[in-house]
This record gives sequence, structure tokens and C-alpha cells, in this order.
Amino acid sequence: MSSFVDFLNNPLYVSVFVILVTSLVGFYVNSRVRDRCLRDFDGYAVTIEHGPGTVVWGRLRTYSAGLEVVYAAAHHDTQGHDENSYILYGSELNGLQAVYRFHDDQLPRNQRRRERDIRRTYKPSIYRRMRRALRNIFSTFRDAIVQTTNTLLGRRMQQIQQSAMTGQYQQLTTSGVQLLSGTLGNAYEPILERYIGQYVVLEITRGDTVEEEYGILKEYSAKYVELLNVKVEVPLNVYQARQAEDEQAEIGISPCDSVVRVDNPLDLALVVDAVVRDGSKRPVEVLVPAGGSAEVQLTEDEVGQEIELRTGVRRVADLVVPRTTGLIRHAGRRETLSLEELLGLDDLPHLPWVRRLFGDRERQVANLPHQVGGGPQSS
Repeated sequence: MSSFVDFLNNPLYVSVFVILVTSLVGFYVNSRVRDRCLRDFDGYAVTIEHGPGTVVWGRLRTYSAGLEVVYAAAHHDTQGHDENSYILYGSELNGLQAVYRFHDDQLPRNQRRRERDIRRTYKPSIYRRMRRALRNIFSTFRDAIVQTTNTLLGRRMQQIQQSAMTGQYQQLTTSGVQLLSGTLGNAYEPILERYIGQYVVLEITRGDTVEEEYGILKEYSAKYVELLNVKVEVPLNVYQARQAEDEQAEIGISPCDSVVRVDNPLDLALVVDAVVRDGSKRPVEVLVPAGGSAEVQLTEDEVGQEIELRTGVRRVADLVVPRTTGLIRHAGRRETLSLEELLGLDDLPHLPWVRRLFGDRERQVANLPHQVGGGPQSS
């Protein structure tokens, strides 16, 4: 006991011990802990919109301090370099606009993983709710422990006689605790927790416009929010940037009197969002079917003037958006869980071992000779 008291009374020993522990924990956290929303897209084919005009796509790798998009094939830049990936560091993620995970871009295996993820997220069972509640409780206690440690160390340093060496150790100790606290910070929000697994409306701010996306709220963190099963409207420049130059189809725009005819050569539906003239934008909502055409009605002020059409394509995707530009504004439709859904029994037929067990039995029954008329058939 006396040795422990001597240890506490020695500022050098206490500081070295705290620095060692916080450094080890901080190293582990920095190397292992990743953002919950970005982590869900790890290993999937994604399209990232980063800043104005920058679009990259490939397989996503997530890290605690950034992310990497691995190209499917090497890209040759204008200087003759071979580039195999695009790296965004933590400080650059502030310019992130959105991360799209399009369903039809995935391999069949990842498509099945995505569908299973949606099925388990939508209408979560009581067990998934309990597990999430326990995680939130653990996070709350974790934050309390970090804050208590920081407070105790601060009071202890105040009791120790100040010197140049003590001040240096105090600075290092404080930085270690701040590292631990900042990395393990809790982002629990009661309002968002209420709508986990439910449809919500997400408002996304793009410049001076606000767009709405409708999907299932899967997860949120301190920096991001994640929606599943969104019929997202992707800006046309984002979609076309992913196509090879020989695959980029020209959208036909033909002004004729008071209308503009739009021909859509794409295999996806095209949406005309707005008509832009002299910097002013008039919202419209005209759907141009895949391989078809539609007409956009002009106003009297727009007839004969030089105009621009804002267009995009609609695709089924999952979405991760920074919370600085994305905000959950409305709750969507709510559905009452059945007893099977509440107990998680509706997910049993999709489990691999259940499919193997009952699938084999079904095949055995299917291979048995069938009898007609209720009695044995004579040869």
C-alpha cells in the first residue's frame, strides 16, 4: 500500500504511466476504430462525390483516419503515371459530398450482402434493439470514464508543485487523454435512435439548393448519417463521369416554341429538376423514361432565351452523407411489427444453416416419385 501511495505522490511516475496507457489505447483506437457509417460500405463498389466536380469510384477501404477507393483497373494520368487508388485523408473528408453504394454496381455476392443488410435493418427485432441499447449504454459509460479520468488527472496536477518538467508531463498527459476522448466520443442522439430501422426524409444541402432523399435510417455517427434503399437522384455529371468516353450518351435537348423536347438514350430514367436562365432557377419535375422522351414546358420569359436544364438519373442506392450537409428532417412511414418480426423469426429462412437444412429436405421430397389418384400405381 505504501508503494502505491509513493507512486501516486510521484508526478513523474504518474505522468509516465498515464502517457504509456493513453498512448497504447490511442494507438489501438487509431488503428482499429472506424466511423460506423463509412465502415458499413467497406469492401463494396462505391461512387464518391468529393468537392465540386470531383467524382471517383471503385472498391472502398476505410481507415480510422481516412478512406481509400481502389480502382478496378489502373488509371493513366496525363503525366503517364499509373494510379491504382484515390486516397482521402481525415482532414480532406470535410469536403466530402456523398458516398453512393449503387445496387447494380455490386457483385452478386455483395448484392446478397446488401439485401440481407436491408432486411435486418428494416423493422429491427427486439434482440437487435436490445443489442443497440446495450451498445449505447456502454458508450455512455465509456465517455463517463474518459471524462472522470481527465478530471482526476487535472486535479492531481493542480496539487503537485509546478516545475518545468512537471508542466511538460502535464501537457503530454492532457494530450493523451484528449486523444482518447476525441476518438471514443459518443454520438448518441435520442431523436435519431427512435427512427433507426424506419423510413425517414433526409435533407441534403447542395450550394443554395436543398434536396430530399427518402430511405431507411440505418446508422449515424458524430460526422455522418447512413440511409439504405434510397431511390437516389444522382446528378448527371456524377453518373456520366463513371462511364467510359465511348459509352457516354448525349442527352438530346431540342427547343421547340414553348417546350423543350428531351430525348433520353440512357438505360435509366432521367429526371429534369430545374430550368436555369440568367442564373435564376425554376424547379420542375419532369421524368424522362429510359430510352424515351418527354417535354418540358417553358414560361413566357424563357421562350426564345438561352436556358439550361438541370438533370439527374434515379438509381437504387445506399447513401452516406456528412451531417454538415445532411439533416434528418421528417419521419417517414411507420409500420407495426408483427410478432414474428419482433422475435426475429422472419429472418430465419434466410440463414445459411436453415437453408441448407430445409433446402436439402425440400430437394429430397421433390425427388420422390409422385403418386396420382391417391393410390399406388401399378406398372
